[in-house]
Amino acid sequence: LVDGSVVPARGQIRDVNAPALMASACDAGAEPTLYGIAPDDEDRICELVRRAARECDVVVTSGGASAGDYDYVTALVQREGEVLFDRISMRPGKAVTFGMLDGTPFFGLSGNPAGAFIGFELFVRPAIRKMLGHSELFRPVQTARVTHDVKKRQARRFYNRARVERDAQTGELEVTQAPTQNSAMLVDLHRGNCLLVMPDGEGGAQAGDEVSVLRYDLPEGTVL
Repeated sequence: LVDGSVVPARGQIRDVNAPALMASACDAGAEPTLYGIAPDDEDRICELVRRAARECDVVVTSGGASAGDYDYVTALVQREGEVLFDRISMRPGKAVTFGMLDGTPFFGLSGNPAGAFIGFELFVRPAIRKMLGHSELFRPVQTARVTHDVKKRQARRFYNRARVERDAQTGELEVTQAPTQNSAMLVDLHRGNCLLVMPDGEGGAQAGDEVSVLRYDLPEGTVL
């Protein structure tokens, strides 16, 4: 993982999560501090996380919360503080950890860009707004008719990137999901305006079915 300003060499990828999460934090009303890219070194990660917990009101990391050989985040929080939940039955963003470090809330988000963004929207943003004293904590949710069949072969909840628009003739809200749901891509979040929520359980939806959509383009408290 290298800074976004660096031309990546073979085996490297640019860090797109940091600027995306920094922008999301600002939009939520926070004043973020970036601590940089941590190497795959448990001691160094621990040092950075503990420093952030001392200096900030909430700590957010991206990556290192899954089950790989160098995913130290969950074990670190368990050792240094308290893990309150680890992993959520959702896609994308399953690898999410929440705990407390010396009284500071800690969120460990997925390393996948789409998973990190959605994890921030679902968990971190409401927490920041709660800490800021807002009463409206969650993005608005609408009902729309899906324009196509949506397949779902897993029982966990899906948050598919999509776009909802009002049909010019019928006036009904219609939602169309992005053609690809690759967790490594942010472009569909940019082109879309909502998350098509497929609830727990196997199955899916057929064209014309009513589904729930979470509007990440609208502020909390929007009257729809």
